[in-house]
Amino acid sequence: MKKQILFDNDGVLVETEKWYFAANVEILKTMGIHLDEVRYREIMILGQSAFLLAEEAGFDSVTLKPALCASAGFQS
Repeated sequence: MKKQILFDNDGVLVETEKWYFAANVEILKTMGIHLDEVRYREIMILGQSAFLLAEEAGFDSVTLKPALCASAGFQS
């Protein structure tokens, strides 16, 4: 019996970066935070998360979860 693993390092089989960027823009927008492509690339090049902008805007681990849940229509 053959056992195989399919591993897709982003961009090899499916380019998902544009969707990831759009999702970040949408979520951050609900928090009143603007994310443009230049800033997004700067953050990603450093290996950080786009939610760094949320931290810069004053959200912390306590306030970030409720804000994200509310933006997605969930209760925290």
